[in-house]
Amino acid sequence: MVSNEYEGMERTEFQEYLTTGDSELDKVLGGGIRRGTLIVILGHPGAGKTTFLAKVTYVNMTTKKLKVLYVSLAENRSKFYAFTKMLGLHFERFEKEGLFKFLEVPSVTGELMDILTSSLVGEVSKFKPDIVVIDSITPVLKVFGKHPDVREFLHSGIYKLTGILGVTVFLIADLPYGTESVDLGGLEFVADGVMVFKTKIKMA
Repeated sequence: MVSNEYEGMERTEFQEYLTTGDSELDKVLGGGIRRGTLIVILGHPGAGKTTFLAKVTYVNMTTKKLKVLYVSLAENRSKFYAFTKMLGLHFERFEKEGLFKFLEVPSVTGELMDILTSSLVGEVSKFKPDIVVIDSITPVLKVFGKHPDVREFLHSGIYKLTGILGVTVFLIADLPYGTESVDLGGLEFVADGVMVFKTKIKMA
């Protein structure tokens, strides 16, 4: 159950926007991504979801000195750093400066939700991030999507991060190849926005 773990934590003022690092996209979005919102990044494997958020978080750490908590259910820290280095993004620099923290969550098990909620609450309380990325939420939805505690965490817990604390939350979700939609467990109804990334395969 999601309780009142976030009570007593200071609310962040967020009447401004995050930049995507792309001025044209920022214009399309009305100035960028509004802080204190929940954004679902949905897309096919290899469509650039992690790349997009790596660039978004990096540019906002660089230009605004915002703090980022990256919660990974997909890959470990060394793989993430190796991948982002290939993009020319050096996250170790911001880790040393205290602006970036990478949190690995173990594989999906019956204890995943307890681990995820306790780890997230604890890190948010200590680290006080401006941005939280969960990459990806798909394993949770696949295994526990119908469980009431999961829905409460995704709806009430995430809402508390955005609505009360002003943290901008990005949830990455996978869209299987050959499909145009996926069950997000109702996330699409509580999210402030859903960005869809697609991969087009051209046959020779």
